[in-house]
This record gives sequence, structure tokens and C-alpha cells, in this order.
Amino acid sequence: MKSFTSTKKLKIKNKLRVYKKGYGYAKLSVIDVNDYFFGALSPEDFYEHVSVDDSLDAYLWREGIASHEFRLVLIGKIISSSPILLFSHTADIQSSRERKCLRAIVDIPFKFYQLGTAKSDKSFYMENVIFLKGRILELGDRDAVLQTDESFSSTRLIRGHMLIDGGDIEITGEIISCTLDRDIYNYTVEYIGMSEADQAKILDYIFAVYRE
Repeated sequence: MKSFTSTKKLKIKNKLRVYKKGYGYAKLSVIDVNDYFFGALSPEDFYEHVSVDDSLDAYLWREGIASHEFRLVLIGKIISSSPILLFSHTADIQSSRERKCLRAIVDIPFKFYQLGTAKSDKSFYMENVIFLKGRILELGDRDAVLQTDESFSSTRLIRGHMLIDGGDIEITGEIISCTLDRDIYNYTVEYIGMSEADQAKILDYIFAVYRE
């Protein structure tokens, strides 16, 4: 799929992120595409929240290629073994190389340590690591806001582990900004070298907890 000019070019198993005001975001999985409409599996709670003729914001993200945004109109709802939503096609699509970055307000414990960046730090031993404690307050699939009472005077890289949905995700990140409030530091940490699989896990978690 070199270009995406119409939802008629959707493929089965494509994952769509859709937004409904008053609910938030949900992830749909395309199961059928024809010349007249397409159908997608829906989470049950989202299925119950939407009605025929609702207009939804939709996003199709093709990793490493492009991000596509468009509006969808719901034309039908079916309950079989799973909830299914039916949408009319649209050719009014905006494409960009950059994916929209979504964030959720969270409160996740985060145990981490600093990584040296000097050439003399090439030798690395776990027994010399000093673990620090903080909390992730804002979570995105590309960066996060880390709150801690630790001040980083020289090191700009950190590594730590975060538990979401019972799974462990290792984060290596670069500190790109900082704010200070009453001796508490809020660092914006941009992920480095995170796998697509871990990014997808974080994104799924964001969609699961993001509600209005």
C-alpha cells in the first residue's frame, strides 16, 4: 500500500485508533472491506457508547511510513460472536510523516538509574549501579514525564523498568527538559531504541486508561 487515498484501501487486520468525545480512544481491527463500507471489531464498551450516524476521528498509523487521519461515519452495528461496527468510506484523508503523539495522565512507580555518557564510562558494571525512585506522571509512546526528587547535574540518560498491565517494559531515555516545583523535579524523558512491540504495549495501555 504505497499510498492511502481512501478507506477502500484498508486491509483486513489493519488497526484503527478512533476517538469519540465523551469516551476517549478505542482500537478497532478491520475485518472486512468492500466497495460500499468496511467493518471492524470493536471493544464492547466502545460499541455500547457509539450510535449510528456518529462521526468519529480515526487514525491509521503505518510504522516507518506515514500517519493518516480522517473522519468516519458509523452506519451500522452488529453483534455476532463479537461487537462489529460498520463505517461508510471516505476519501478525505490527511497524511503526515509524523504520528500524532497521544498521552495519558498516570501514576506509575518507576525504578531507574543514570547512564554515563562520557567516553570513560564504556565499562559498565551492574554492581556499581545506584537505583533511584520516581513516578511516571504522563505517559506517551515516545516520551514520558518522570517525577523524582533527584537532581541530574551531568547525566542526560537514564534506564529503568515500568510495569503496565502486569508486563515489564525497559525504558532507556534521554532527558530533554526539566521543571522544578518545591524541590520536586519533573523530567521529560524521550525514549531511545525502544522496540515497536514495547511501543505498541505502551500505546495500548494509553488507549485503555485514556478517558474523558
